[in-house]
Order: sequence, then structure tokens, then C-alpha cells
Amino acid sequence: MKKLIHGLAYAAVALGAYQFGTHQNLPPAESETPSAEPALSNPQRLENAAPLLPNEDPGQSAARTSLSDLFETPDYNARWAALKEYFKDLDSENAHLFLAEIEALPPGPKTNGIMRQFFSSWGKSDGLAAFEYAKNLRGRDRLGYLSAAAAGWAETQPIEAWGAVMDISNNGSMYGISTYNVLNAISKDDLQLAVDLSLEIKDDRRRASHFSSLVRDVSFHGNYEELFEIANTLENPHDKSSLVKDIFETWGRYETDAPNQLMATISDPTISRYAVEGLMGGWAAVDGAGAFAYAIENRDQPGMEESLESIAKTWARSVTANEMENMMSQVSTADSSSKLMQSMIHEVARANPQLAMDWATNTPDESARANAVSATMSSWARSNINDAENYYHSMTDDKLRSRSAYSIARGLASKEANQDRILALLDGFEDPKVRGGALITVTMAVSQNRSTPTPLIETLKAMVEADPNIKQKLKDSVLNR
Repeated sequence: MKKLIHGLAYAAVALGAYQFGTHQNLPPAESETPSAEPALSNPQRLENAAPLLPNEDPGQSAARTSLSDLFETPDYNARWAALKEYFKDLDSENAHLFLAEIEALPPGPKTNGIMRQFFSSWGKSDGLAAFEYAKNLRGRDRLGYLSAAAAGWAETQPIEAWGAVMDISNNGSMYGISTYNVLNAISKDDLQLAVDLSLEIKDDRRRASHFSSLVRDVSFHGNYEELFEIANTLENPHDKSSLVKDIFETWGRYETDAPNQLMATISDPTISRYAVEGLMGGWAAVDGAGAFAYAIENRDQPGMEESLESIAKTWARSVTANEMENMMSQVSTADSSSKLMQSMIHEVARANPQLAMDWATNTPDESARANAVSATMSSWARSNINDAENYYHSMTDDKLRSRSAYSIARGLASKEANQDRILALLDGFEDPKVRGGALITVTMAVSQNRSTPTPLIETLKAMVEADPNIKQKLKDSVLNR
């Protein structure tokens, strides 16, 4: 029903938009122009002068700063603030004058930014006109202009603006058309409406990311309690838990007393658990050691045990390479250290692959050890294939070498000169069956790389076909790829 109302509202505005004569002076968007910049008509260029607005004499125009002057402003924030002031009198009567001045600027990202501010300002004064004009431009940049126009429009007509942007983005499913700015513009005046509208996004992941965007916007205004009250009324358990966790995670990065006080009032144990996980995650982002120590000390409290993996992972992403060993030594003291290390092994491997491998190869559980070694080798091969390859050849455990072969082969597969190095990955195995598994793994790795030379793939497949230690069904799955 809401979608129908939005559609009708947008259609009604669209029908009457061109009856007021406000667009007669606007240049049409030239769809034949191949330029990445928006295609505009070519009215008289205004060199180093602000446009002469209606009811303004030339002297007043000359006294104002020109857009070309603002373009040269080096400070981004100062330029952005000045542009908002510059476009404050923009409307559909004078939009073509501003467009002509923008057209005279050098093409590039700075001019694109000015265009977005132009459409945002125009959207505030005549949202549909700005939106329709941007829609008739060409190129990818126009999607940003559409989002800017819709965000400005949302400040005066939120339902119509949201309906328009949802209409061109398949209900918010498309990544190129940003609905975030529109929703955030709405949230400043009506947080409840912003949440209600975000629920219309059908894709679960996209909807969750819009919740996160709303929480980030709320963090600038501090009305976390209001957003939590709204979240608590959501019927979908996944939506509720996602939003609650986001609220407390963002809030927990900046303060602890207020969110703790609110958390103490939550009676629903499920919601309380998500609030705890979120709060601890936010704390870990600013003080990983403190959050981890607190969670270990209070792990019997609801939500703490479930938070430990997230805390460890967040902490690992917050330290330098030189601090990683100290962090690992603290994590290793926890009762569930093996499980925690599994959750953060990629982060450790990126910072110190040798340290990660030392831990992985000493993991007591055989299955966990193989997974940890494989994960470590995957990260290591991406960051330094030569060192990873050297370590691979030093490994004495056939099974662990076999699990690691895929990552090394994938890292070497793109160059024909590496053929001998790839084939050498199959040397040194004592167990022929394990070697057969490694052969399958290496063949799959190089076959999946589009740049792998064909002769190498054919050589490996011939080896697979001839290997008596590989079952026929497995051979077929590789040879028929």
C-alpha cells in the first residue's frame, strides 16, 4: 500500500510539473554527446562572472564571487560551504545560468562535485524538475546527480522523492543509484518515516546496510534512544536485531554510560543479547584490549560469550603489525583461544604470516589446524607469493602441504614462466594418495585462472588422467571442466 501511495504521489507531481512554464528556459540534455560530463546546451559562456539572476543588476552580479573562483578554493570543506551559499538562490528559472557557468569549468572530479551540489540545491527548490533533468543526462555520473537531486527534494517532499528514486533503482536494489542520501535527508526531520521507508527495500542485505547508514547519520545528532525505540517496534526479528546491534555498536564507540543505562531497561533477552554484542563491538573498535579483558571477566553474562569472536576480530583489525604478537599472546590465555584465533586468522596472517602459521600448525585439533593453515597460506600468497612458496616447500606434513597447494598455485598461475614452479608444488610428497589430492587442487587452481597458459592446463590434466591414486569420479569432475 505504501509503495502504491508513493507511486501515485510521484505521478501526480510529474503530471503537473511542466504546466508552470518553469522549464522553458532550461537547455535540453543532449543525449548524443559521448562525453563523461553531463551534456548541456551551449548558451553564452560567462567568463569569471557570477550569473546575472532575475531582478539583479550587473553591478550586484559582479560583486558576487564567481563559480570559477570557488573552483580554485583548495580546501574541500570551505569550497563545499561556499557552494551551498552560492547556490542558495538557485531555482528552475535561473538553473540554466548556473549550468552554463558549470559547463565552463574544466572537466574532472571537482566539477562533478560541484554538479552534485548544484542538483542538491536545485532539488530543494524544485525537486521534480531537478530530478527529471538529471535523469535525461547521459553517463554514469548522472546517477550521482539523480541521488543528489532526490536528497535535496526529500527535504521538502520526502514521499515523492523516495518514490522517484525507488522507481529508478528497482526498489533500492541497484548499487549505482544511491538511496542512502535520500533516506538520511528524510531522517533529519522524521526518523520514524525514514525507518518505515527503508523497510520497503526487499533485499535483506541492502536493507541492513540502509539501517547502518541511518545509524551513522543519527550518530551526528545523538538521538540513539529515539532510533532504539523505533527499532523495538519492528516486526521482523532480523530487522530488529540488525538495527539494535548497529545502534549499540556505533554508540559504544563514543560513550558507555548512556548505552549501558538504556541496555539495563531491555527486558527481552534476545534484544539484550544483540545490544550487548553491539556495545562490545563498538568498545573493541576503540579499545580492543579493554573490551576483550572485560568480556573474558564477565563471559557468564548474556551476550558476552557470543561477543568474544567479534571482539577479537575487531581488535585484530585495530592494531599495527608490530602489536599483533602481543595481542595474540593475550588472546591465547582465553579458554576458547583456538576458536577465537580461527575467527581472526586472516587478520593475523595479513600482519604477520609467519606468526599466524606458527600458531596454525600447532593447533591441537586436526581439522581446525588444516583450516587455519589453509587460511593463512591464502592470505600469505596474496601478500608475498615468493615467501609463501618458500614456506610451502619447507613443510613436512603432506596433508597440510596439500591443503596449501591451491593458494600457491593460484598465485603463480598467471605467468607462463612459472610453469616449472607450479609443477614443483607436486614434488616431495611421501603419500601418493595425498599427492593425488594436491594434483587435483593445483589443477583446479590454474584452470580457474583465465590467464593460465593452455599448455600448462593440458599438462596437469594429463597428469590427473594418468594418476592411479585418483578416483575416476574425481578425475571426471576436473577433466570435464
